[in-house]
Amino acid sequence: MKDLTVEEVAAIKERYDNILRQDYDHVQAAVENDFQAYRKGKGKKHIRFVIQRDGIKSLDSVLKKIRRKREQGNPSYGFDEIEDLIGVKVICPYPSDIAEVTRWMKQNPSFRVAPHIVFNCADLLPHCSYVKRGQVFEEVIRDAIQHVQDAHSDHSIPKEKIGEAVKDEARVEHSRGYKGYHYSITLGGDYMAKFPSWEDKRCEVQIKSILEEAWDAKTHEVSYKREETIKKELVDHVALLSDSLRVVDQESEVLKVQIEEEAERDEIRRRAAAIVYLKRRAVLKLAEELGYGGADLERKEKLVEVATKMDQHAREKGVSLELCKLAGLLAVMHGDEGMEVRALSYTRKIIGQEAGSPRNHNVGGTIYWALGRSREALNCTETALKLAEESNALGPLRGAKSNLAYYIAYMSWVDEEFKKNARESGYLQKALQYMNEISKEAPNEDTEGFLKIVFGESFDEVEEGRILIKGARDKAGWVLMCRDLETGCNHIMRGQTSDEVMEKAREHAKEVHSTKEFSDDELKRMIQNEKDVAETFYFLHENVALKKLLAILNKQKP
Repeated sequence: MKDLTVEEVAAIKERYDNILRQDYDHVQAAVENDFQAYRKGKGKKHIRFVIQRDGIKSLDSVLKKIRRKREQGNPSYGFDEIEDLIGVKVICPYPSDIAEVTRWMKQNPSFRVAPHIVFNCADLLPHCSYVKRGQVFEEVIRDAIQHVQDAHSDHSIPKEKIGEAVKDEARVEHSRGYKGYHYSITLGGDYMAKFPSWEDKRCEVQIKSILEEAWDAKTHEVSYKREETIKKELVDHVALLSDSLRVVDQESEVLKVQIEEEAERDEIRRRAAAIVYLKRRAVLKLAEELGYGGADLERKEKLVEVATKMDQHAREKGVSLELCKLAGLLAVMHGDEGMEVRALSYTRKIIGQEAGSPRNHNVGGTIYWALGRSREALNCTETALKLAEESNALGPLRGAKSNLAYYIAYMSWVDEEFKKNARESGYLQKALQYMNEISKEAPNEDTEGFLKIVFGESFDEVEEGRILIKGARDKAGWVLMCRDLETGCNHIMRGQTSDEVMEKAREHAKEVHSTKEFSDDELKRMIQNEKDVAETFYFLHENVALKKLLAILNKQKP
């Protein structure tokens, strides 16, 4: 082992004093700023903390590191090999987040990440000096296999063994438990155009999970003591504890994936419900008028074209409720942010144009809910309810009460804090009161059942809700809203067959709209089969019920 000579120490000190007068602190701050910007944007769920080192690595730490590396079998290790004079630590919630952050870091044009995936052929064949470095495992493995086949065809080495020889030098694992990924990066891109003197300043980026960082913080002093000063059994015990922590990290990753998958399934169900709810005949008719009907609704590549036509329609004929619903439908179907912005803009415009219209606020609430903006849906529908009460508009009043009760139930399902406040603030009592008032005219078993499921505390209460939502599904049939034929009329005709509903429509037209006759073609265009809507909402609510029942049964276990 070659220790540092007096001359080497003096030379290192001179070089160290020189770097203190350079831009290392600015480089470190730039690296941290890029990671912080990612954390606050797209990476907010992948990064919990970004921490830069408190100043440049001390001279004492530099000398200790050089001595330690030489003790570990690298006698030529010197000042030029040190890559962590400055550093940034990135802490991720889960191991999978480390992979996401690393992928972003490598794709960031402002960073140049030193190749860390390495194949050293000498690990397989000691006489070979071939070394391959890269950023991607698959590429290095492919080149390694090709090299062995071309240069060592006389050796029969399985591909699996060649792959095992490829190592990730960024992965650091100490025998005493420390684990993490250490990358060496320099700045590139716009930084070089502005600050060319920063080009060769290396910064170490450590990326690890919260548990790995916790272990490092807990055992830092122990880990950096000399090996011979610690009993072997204590070193082994520390390593065992570290391995146990790794198991916890892995198990938490499994739980995270399961929770995210379940949340994704719930969101898919909600979006499906929103689609069938917005896909009304009047909306589809407008889509056809704009040249986007039928199968074209499923074609995302036509969104730009139809968006132009929608904006033109809004300028020439004004924003209608159907136009708002069509924009909302397309935004939900295709997950398109531009169409979502358009749907919100149309909705706010039509509400602003007729600020006293309870129906406009009601429809606005449904569009907000369809777009996943439950709080805005709730606020908009509360305004609709107030306006309907003031104007004694019975149709919009019933719709607002029903929708408000549903949003209270839905938000209580997805947000436990809202559910708690709903009980304390009187929201729940309001919802139950509205359901009771509605049931005197025409029961809304679906929403009433969903309320019982979400707020039910016992097995029987949740089961009662399940019976109601099943009844709503089974009773669903055909429906025709007179307002789709005669503006201003909120009468709704329902029946189990389309013929039954059309006959009711003719009778209603004679009694209420004596000067108006609806043709069969008009009625057929506007009549709606509610079974699809009922079926989709049933599966959404049944899923919640089964989760509640499982949770109740688990609580009852001795």
